[in-house]
Amino acid sequence: MESSFQTAVVIYLDVLGTKDRQLFQDKLKIHQLFHKEVISNENRQLALPNVIYNRSVKSFSDCAIFIYTYKSEIEAVRKNDCNLLYISLYNTSISILSILRSGFLIRGGACIGDTFIDDLGFFGPAVEEAYHLESEVACYPRIVLPRNIGRNISEWEASQEIDETASTFYSRIPRLVLLDHDGMYYLNIFYALEQSGKIHIGSDLLELDAIKAIIFNMLSNEEISNQGNEHKLRKIYWMNQFTLNAQSALKPDLMSRPISIVINPEPTQ
Repeated sequence: MESSFQTAVVIYLDVLGTKDRQLFQDKLKIHQLFHKEVISNENRQLALPNVIYNRSVKSFSDCAIFIYTYKSEIEAVRKNDCNLLYISLYNTSISILSILRSGFLIRGGACIGDTFIDDLGFFGPAVEEAYHLESEVACYPRIVLPRNIGRNISEWEASQEIDETASTFYSRIPRLVLLDHDGMYYLNIFYALEQSGKIHIGSDLLELDAIKAIIFNMLSNEEISNQGNEHKLRKIYWMNQFTLNAQSALKPDLMSRPISIVINPEPTQ
């Protein structure tokens, strides 16, 4: 069979501040976090045999690459790149919440495009673009997309039909992709928690207020240790404002109820 590129979502993530963490236990914790996500990813793939995509996670040092591709048997007419990107970003936002809860900030880049994958590894324009976005464009603890792709997925998300019951529960409709002050589109990592305030991931309970408290404590410590370093302080202030803006969209009288409306369910065969 002839080898060739295929369409894939590539999300490149980097844990920030690892150069300042020289203790073996800190580096081991980062390694274990990504390794745990690799195992969780494999388990989710086995638990969802009817979805139209494959997903994999490759981790190394303080970085990880999440890759989503269509299953080989899926016909072209059933492929929807916006939907694939949306699901990929949503799943990755859950993984990032788990990493944030452990006290680490994440920066990254996400792209959809040509990618080659085999047992030896992967390469291609989408991989190169995701790495470029993380290393050269993201700047802050955010996961950014190319402007054209970010605009397309944002417009696609806004065009999706919302269940008529949503207005019963929500004071606003959260968005997975947001537009930043510099014109870059980025992943709203709090999206799932803005929908319901809390979510269960296996045996773990993730709560918006609890994760925000962890982030604020982390940022406070970072601010103290980086006084005079304007470059790092800008990142800290950006993350502080982003976290402040994250609020549950549930109406006040429903805040204590574990409600979650699925606006865009995972596509199945």
